[in-house]
Amino acid sequence: MTEAMTSTRAGLTKDQTIFFFTNTKQMEVTKKTLTQFGLEGIKKVEDLVEFSKDNWKQVVENLKRPGGRMKNPDKVHGNENSSTIPQTLYPFGVRTQKRHRS
Repeated sequence: MTEAMTSTRAGLTKDQTIFFFTNTKQMEVTKKTLTQFGLEGIKKVEDLVEFSKDNWKQVVENLKRPGGRMKNPDKVHGNENSSTIPQTLYPFGVRTQKRHRS
């Protein structure tokens, strides 16, 4: 996750950028979703202004339906389970989306 976040020209450090995105009084994005933001091209605070309303609709859809597979977190009979399941969604709540539009 931290590799996805970069320092900004405004002088924000990597830690300050992560704090902005994850703090409950700011964007309140989960660390899992923050990692996915980096893959969507949102790596610093300034990137937020470059996304149009349609771009955000696509980001939200990508977070809801990420595609791919992930390791099955359930263990079968106490043994290590090597099966996979469809990738779970990345949380991006309504309140977080509303905060972005503000």
